[in-house]
Amino acid sequence: MRDQLELTRCIVGVLAARPICPDLATVLAAWDGKPGPVWRKRLGRHLRDCSACSPYRSRLVPPDRLLAGLALLPIPPSIAALSTTALSTGAVGVTAGVAGVVASGAGWLGASALTKAVVAGVAAVAVSGAVGIAVTLDDSPERARPPVAATTPSPPATAPTASASPAASPSARATTPPARYGSVVDTVDPAPPENRKPRRLPVRPEGTLAVVASGDNDPRPEVTSLIHRGEWATYRGRGYLRVEFAVAFTQRVGTVAMPSWTGLRGKLFHVASGGGRRLDDPTPGAPAGSTGMGDPAHGSALLPAGAQQMWAFEYYYVDGEVTFTSNERGADYNLYLQVVTRATAADDIGTPPGPATGPIRYGLSRDTGTDACPVPQYATRATPEDPATVAQRSRLK
Repeated sequence: MRDQLELTRCIVGVLAARPICPDLATVLAAWDGKPGPVWRKRLGRHLRDCSACSPYRSRLVPPDRLLAGLALLPIPPSIAALSTTALSTGAVGVTAGVAGVVASGAGWLGASALTKAVVAGVAAVAVSGAVGIAVTLDDSPERARPPVAATTPSPPATAPTASASPAASPSARATTPPARYGSVVDTVDPAPPENRKPRRLPVRPEGTLAVVASGDNDPRPEVTSLIHRGEWATYRGRGYLRVEFAVAFTQRVGTVAMPSWTGLRGKLFHVASGGGRRLDDPTPGAPAGSTGMGDPAHGSALLPAGAQQMWAFEYYYVDGEVTFTSNERGADYNLYLQVVTRATAADDIGTPPGPATGPIRYGLSRDTGTDACPVPQYATRATPEDPATVAQRSRLK
């Protein structure tokens, strides 16, 4: 029972952690959201095998130390009656503070273990305000100290009070609400080490993406090209979209007027970056100082302050409808859009650096598998007359 309780607390904790482990998100893709013994075993195997999640167990306060930090209250008559009934009949009844513990992990423990836990717990003590017992973290240095003899327990210096700040509670941190959609927006990030493999790209539902575009003159039927200012493409459905950035610095340099996403209905995520290089990486075989943003002979295109550096390929996930517009002015650039699959994106970002003319670096998985996945900087649910006026960090929530 103790082992199952500890495993249950770990599961509750890692499910509430943000950002969630990408591999765990993949495991949860087939979960219907209802806890139970079968999923407890599956998630238990993940906890044992995952290097990111397994340390969580060591951070939990041991079960025998949980009650030591709570104030003990006289047993109310209703709880006393419940304990008598539970002990005599074995029935599972949950009231008052015990409900906090059960609500945190009842489905994970299973009926048999839960019956034993409730009967033993009700017979022993009535706990008031124990909702945080399930996933209380051990942030104290005591884990590294020799254990204190069981015969001389040290009482807490002060008993928890109702006015304690939630921000100071480890259990409150462990149960932080999940990120709201659109609250995480792309920001400037450094280039990852060339040989760093990307995290696994989470699995999102795929369907079809239909496209309607203006001025598309690309001879490739599967590619939509936006090479002039004001050209746009509207995508509707569910699936992955790849955007290839090509800065035409030999034609014109200056500050890049970034493309924008407008009229969003549903959700739009920036899930990955690839193509083997960022556009500010050195160009193989070219003169020193040459990158995808420019060269010594022509100068370089510049990004607006705070704008995220583009990669050769950027991958997005659309679930709804959105319009992508080229706002080309200042620096010259072309955009080539193509509907792809998750497998295509995963293969691209997982391609290792190659010979001198091959990929420079692995790609980057940005997807968390949740609404904490970032959204593009220049995106809005509005439909402005001039898409170039979209604010850099619009909120989509």
